[in-house]
Amino acid sequence: MGGLLMILGFILTPFIIGIPILITGILISVYHFHKRWVEFIVPKNNREKISQEIKKSYLPYHPAVNSMKSVGKDMLKTSAVVFIVLVIIVVTFFTRYAQGGPENYWACDDNGAWIKHGNPAYPSPILPCTYKNPLGKTRDECLLQGGVWAKQGLEPFETCNRRAVDRGNLCRDNGECEGMCQTELTKEEINQGMRGQLNIKKKSGQCSAWVVELGCFGMMKQGKPQVICVD
Repeated sequence: MGGLLMILGFILTPFIIGIPILITGILISVYHFHKRWVEFIVPKNNREKISQEIKKSYLPYHPAVNSMKSVGKDMLKTSAVVFIVLVIIVVTFFTRYAQGGPENYWACDDNGAWIKHGNPAYPSPILPCTYKNPLGKTRDECLLQGGVWAKQGLEPFETCNRRAVDRGNLCRDNGECEGMCQTELTKEEINQGMRGQLNIKKKSGQCSAWVVELGCFGMMKQGKPQVICVD
């Protein structure tokens, strides 16, 4: 018990509540240490006699001791409540701020409609969040969609591509676009992103002109810019 309180108090030392928890843990650990040595050195009969004498001498102070015990229990309850609140705060911080902050964005509800999360500074996506219109698998399907049937990048065979319906729409994640949520980066920023060292604070981009975009470019993911290369 004492060891656990010491560890907990040490973790919470930056907060005021951590100091009394740490001190309590130290006192309990010291008490158990001395208790073990007393039980080892002093015979049981002598210990019982000493204990009875001590109890008699402290009889007048029993009300005060009981009061202190009550105060101690209240302090432990308060410490437990504060600890739970701190855990909730820490979990909230990491689930919101560590993942990009309490962003204002558009989220998809159970009915497939865009709803505000916070107060987005850009209009809702043009396409429904359940929108699905995969690229044609054959030349005829592709041309029927108004697409282009040709070789894409390094692919040795022809595939389909088409202009995105929502091209140019503001976004913060690929999930808000038919194609990709691109953000304009300089050559140096692209090189930094390819090395995993990109550190800029752009919060939004624009939906790509084409459903399939090739090359190395900036892409937004949950409000954070990164670099992706598509061959």
